[in-house]
Amino acid sequence: MCPAWEGATQADVEALVDSAIKELQAEGQSMTTDALGDPARFSALVDRVYTLAGCPFPDGVVQQELHAGEAPNYFCGPGHGQASLKYPPVSDCLNRACQDHDGCYAMCSQEVGLTCSWSGATQPCDDDFFAASAKCPTAGFIDFVVKVTPHLLESNPLPCGNVECPSGGSLGQGVCSVDRLGADCVECLAFFDPEGACLARTECPQDSKPDLCYAANCPNVFACFGENPSSELWKTTCASSSYSGVPEDYTWQVEVISGEMPWSKADGSAWDVGAGLGYEPPDPFAYVELLAGGSMVKTPSPEDTAFPSWNFVAFSGLQSATIESGIVLDVWDRDLVVDDFIGSCTVAPTAANFCDGLLEAECSPGDLTVRLRLQPEL
Repeated sequence: MCPAWEGATQADVEALVDSAIKELQAEGQSMTTDALGDPARFSALVDRVYTLAGCPFPDGVVQQELHAGEAPNYFCGPGHGQASLKYPPVSDCLNRACQDHDGCYAMCSQEVGLTCSWSGATQPCDDDFFAASAKCPTAGFIDFVVKVTPHLLESNPLPCGNVECPSGGSLGQGVCSVDRLGADCVECLAFFDPEGACLARTECPQDSKPDLCYAANCPNVFACFGENPSSELWKTTCASSSYSGVPEDYTWQVEVISGEMPWSKADGSAWDVGAGLGYEPPDPFAYVELLAGGSMVKTPSPEDTAFPSWNFVAFSGLQSATIESGIVLDVWDRDLVVDDFIGSCTVAPTAANFCDGLLEAECSPGDLTVRLRLQPEL
C-alpha cells in the first residue's frame, strides 16, 4: 500500500513512473519493454517507483505469495518461479487481464522471449491487454503502476524473428474452451501433454476462466484452447461419409509443437552446467527437413527444459504428397561451444494423420518424442 498516493490520478502516477525509469536509465540500466519480463529489472523499477512515492518496501517483508499450490496466481509481471513477491497484489480484474495476456502469448507461433514481448509482433495480445485493463477500476496504487508502465517503456530495438501472435485462432475457441470436461478436450490434452507433465503442475482455480489459465501456464496445450476454425472444418470433412483421402486442392502447414526428452544424457551426465555450476536440463532445438527436398529449418531453443514447447511453423503452402514423403527432425541441445545431439525422428504422415491434424514422430532413442500438427490452409 502507498497511502499518500491512493487518491492520485493516472497522470500523477505516469509522471512518477517516468521519473523512476529515467533514474534507472541514468544509472545504466536498460529500461525497454523487455524489462517487463525480466524479474531483476522489473523489481528494480517497482522498487524505485515506491521509493519515489515515499513508501519504500520494508526489507524482508513479503506482500503476497506467488503460487497457490503449484499454480501461479499472480500474472502481472515476470515473477514465475519465485516463491513470493514483495510488491502488493493488483485487483482481481487487472490480474485477469494479465492472465489473459499470458494466455495470448502462449498461443504465439514461437516462444515469446524478452526481445519479442510488448513488440510489434505481439501487438494483438498487447492491445487486448490495454483494452481489458482500461475497463478495470483502479483499486490501488499498484494498479496504476501496472497499467501505465508498458506505455512508458521504450520498445526493445532488437529483432525478434517471424513471430505471429496469436497463431492457431483466437484463444477460447478450442475444444477445451467449449467443454473442459468433454471427451474431445480429454483427448487433446492427452496428446499435447501426455501423463499431465505440464498440467499436473498447473492446477488452476476452476472459478477463474480455467481455459485461459491453462493456456497461460502450459503453452504445450494452447491448441486445445484456441484451435483455428479451419481445423474444425477439415475434421468435419474427414468425418463425412464421402471422405476418401486428402483433398489435393488443399495446401498445408507443418508445425513442430512440442517434445519430450530425458533430463540427462544416456551416461547419466547433465546436458548443461549452469553459470553457478549447477546442473541443468537441455536447451533443445530441432532441425526440420522434408525428404522430398527443400530447405532445412530450425526451431527456437527454449532454455532448461526436457519438455520444450516450440509451437514453430516449419513449413507452409505444401501439397499433401510432399509431406507424405516424410519429415526428418534432428534434435540437439544448444551449448555455447559444441551442441549435443539428443536424437533423430522421422515421420511419414498418413491420411488419418491429416484428418486428425496431430501426429507423433518415431524417434531414436525411444525416450525422445516430438509432436507435430498438420494445419490445412483453406
